[in-house]
Amino acid sequence: MTIRLQNLLVIPPIFLILGLAVGFLADRAGRVEILWGLQEESTAVAVTVAEMTGADAVNRLTAGDTAVARRIGDNLNEVARSGQVESIIVYSRIKGASVLDWHRDSAAAALDDGLWKDRVKALRTHAVIGAPGAWGPYPEAMVAAAPIYDAGGGAEPRGAVAVVIDASRLASVTHDLRRDFLLLVLLATGIGISAALFLSMRIGHQVRELGRYGATVASGEYRVQVEVSGVKEVQDLSNTLGTMASILSDVLSRGRRTLLLGDPFQLGQGLPTAYREARLVDGPLPRGWSVGVSEIGKISPGGFHGWVETSDQAVFWVGEVADGDGLDLAVAAATVNRAMGQGLRHEKPEDAPASLAKMFSLSSFQVAWFDRTLPGPPDTRVLAGTGTPLDKGGYQVLHSFHAEQMEALSGSLSLFKDLSAEQAAREIPLSFPQRYSGEILLIRTVAPTSDKASS
Repeated sequence: MTIRLQNLLVIPPIFLILGLAVGFLADRAGRVEILWGLQEESTAVAVTVAEMTGADAVNRLTAGDTAVARRIGDNLNEVARSGQVESIIVYSRIKGASVLDWHRDSAAAALDDGLWKDRVKALRTHAVIGAPGAWGPYPEAMVAAAPIYDAGGGAEPRGAVAVVIDASRLASVTHDLRRDFLLLVLLATGIGISAALFLSMRIGHQVRELGRYGATVASGEYRVQVEVSGVKEVQDLSNTLGTMASILSDVLSRGRRTLLLGDPFQLGQGLPTAYREARLVDGPLPRGWSVGVSEIGKISPGGFHGWVETSDQAVFWVGEVADGDGLDLAVAAATVNRAMGQGLRHEKPEDAPASLAKMFSLSSFQVAWFDRTLPGPPDTRVLAGTGTPLDKGGYQVLHSFHAEQMEALSGSLSLFKDLSAEQAAREIPLSFPQRYSGEILLIRTVAPTSDKASS
């Protein structure tokens, strides 16, 4: 698992935003669903009462027929007994007013004339004519209406029915949703904060381990081992400290041996040279490739090169550390070379060289990846410096030269393109001016690059 340190700071806001988004969508969806249900309910009641009443009954109600009024009134009571009905009002277009009504609250009688004049009079089809809000004595209600036509149809309705239903459940359910939404946001934020605290504690523990490791190294014990995994930055620091401790152990061992041999001056003069093998490859050559190493001029103590074989790749590199005296350059170059070989075996091949290029001041650093599973040329990259890798006569060329020396390098390589990599590496230094210095790696494929091809 790879965790970037800066990502810890955004975990709580991400969970907060996620909770807000989910809560907002749930609240909106809940309101829409409840509102749609109220509209369907109010419209269905209005249409039912309009069809149940009929145009003939409206005419009789207008004429004052008490028997019809009693029968329709009983029907209205039956309709209003279930559901959320607050008022049902029957209007006559001839009379221009209500002819029969039923109200749960006696104060709602004031609704009769107002609804007819403002909303119901011009109605030609059933519809919701009032959104949830205050209607008469009802603080939260919805109004729907349906026209009453003659049995045979007609251009003008004979009357209309208005129905007021209770819509307070919209507010109550919305209140519950918003309460749940707030709890969801708090829960999501709490999870985010807990995750951030857990990761910060984990990183703090790893950093403390590295602190104890550094104190042990400072006390002179260089053989102690530390393994930290999980957080990439801390893991990189752990690997670097381990490599540096190994280098320091070698430095002191060589210094002790030099002093015991009775030549104290060799301590300052010979260590850069003694570190030569640490700055070069210490592993076997990858199978299927021949390599020629050519040293031009006086090689800087900071020069290094190497190679390593992974499961499906062979990786080669050449580079040079930029600044420092002889011993510092040699130690830094050895550190880069060892860390490169170890990192390629434990990390993605692209990550190890990129990390090293950021951690060290390098004047040049070129890497080539040969993939056994894919045909075609290798993947070559310049991670430091201004020179470019070359492809000459069937071999890939990595080097520590800079752009201003590329013309001489390219011309010299052309002279030896038909030779084997090893022979060309021996003869190339003879063609360069003495003022040039650098390392060249000539890489040539000498066997099939896949097991399938070999078989």
